[in-house]
Amino acid sequence: MANCDSVISRDIQVKCDNALVPELEDVAYILNRADIDFDLSSYGTTAFTLNDIILKAGKTAYKVNQLGDSFLGAGTEMEKKRFKNTWVTTFPFIIFDNDPETKENVEGIANGRFVVIWENKYKNIDKALTPGDSTWECVGWKKGLRCETFTSLKYDADTQGGWFATLKELGGPSTPLSVYKTDAATTRAMIEALVTI
Repeated sequence: MANCDSVISRDIQVKCDNALVPELEDVAYILNRADIDFDLSSYGTTAFTLNDIILKAGKTAYKVNQLGDSFLGAGTEMEKKRFKNTWVTTFPFIIFDNDPETKENVEGIANGRFVVIWENKYKNIDKALTPGDSTWECVGWKKGLRCETFTSLKYDADTQGGWFATLKELGGPSTPLSVYKTDAATTRAMIEALVTI
């Protein structure tokens, strides 16, 4: 019988010379989970790194552009379970528009299942063997993010009457995956190439 207990496998140290930086950059990428070709996509040297994300023919990723700290609240936390703990990942964002095309997108987001690639402000560029491997993370890869809340408050000064969405992956089997292909520049090019429209 297999032993599925996890174990710690390396020292935990404080990084004084390359200190962690909070927050996300102002652009992320959202993909319809059904548009991903999981058979052709591939992992890197560990199960926690994706080094190639391939979309099905004719499919594209979409940019999520934000203002200031619109992604505030994005992150992952452990969800305590009886036998094996899982992870809840949250991705909030604002759509600063309200035209008919926006409303069509809102309907799709409200009922879809998604994968999101976000860019950390912490890049880890000084890392010896794989510099920049902390730049990008992919969330929702295993189960998909689903819309948890969607609101358009007409008198809200922060959203300016736009649409505020929160996507969540509940019961995720792992923490977010790192995205890294060869080096930081190659990884960025691979992610940006997912947007084909």
